[in-house]
Amino acid sequence: LRRDPASVVILDGCTYTRANQVVTLRQRATDLGEPLRLIECTCDDQLALARIADDGNHPAGNRDAALYRELHAAAHPITGPKFVVDTGRPIAVCVADCMAYAT
Repeated sequence: LRRDPASVVILDGCTYTRANQVVTLRQRATDLGEPLRLIECTCDDQLALARIADDGNHPAGNRDAALYRELHAAAHPITGPKFVVDTGRPIAVCVADCMAYAT
């Protein structure tokens, strides 16, 4: 961002499942003087588990229902400003809503 201020950075949310990680992310954005647009993607458990079952070629060999339940149970709620998108809706709607929020 310092080299190219017009850059956009997108980070995968699985990295930010603990409250302290989100606090650190928010502080880093503040330190850099950059706006942070946090988007929390959600869907119901049944859909998440169906997606995992359908994704047999995922590079993470341990990506299964048990891991999903373990991570989901351990995740902390994201507090502070954020946009929540239900990814059970059509992808075009989700993308449009996220883009509207981010710009």
